[in-house]
Amino acid sequence: MEGSKIMSVQQPGKLETLDDLLVQAAHYAGFCMRNSGKMAPTLFRIGADGPLMFVPGSLTDENEKDAFATTARLVCIAHAATACVMALEAGMR
Repeated sequence: MEGSKIMSVQQPGKLETLDDLLVQAAHYAGFCMRNSGKMAPTLFRIGADGPLMFVPGSLTDENEKDAFATTARLVCIAHAATACVMALEAGMR
């Protein structure tokens, strides 16, 4: 993923199940949309080393978006994810 970084942020609270991740993702999405009106694609995952949240540094074009999706898959595999949720904006016209 040339030109962008993936930052790792430790999640607050206890996240152990897929339902916990869904609640956390919904809370995070609501917070972002209320405060800034936008949200970067975000991966929430529970793995062998506990829960983590991954957010890309930037997504300026389709290649970076595809690279983030690929990196998210690899992060889940590398950290033996037992549950993961990807939250992202969607729009309708």
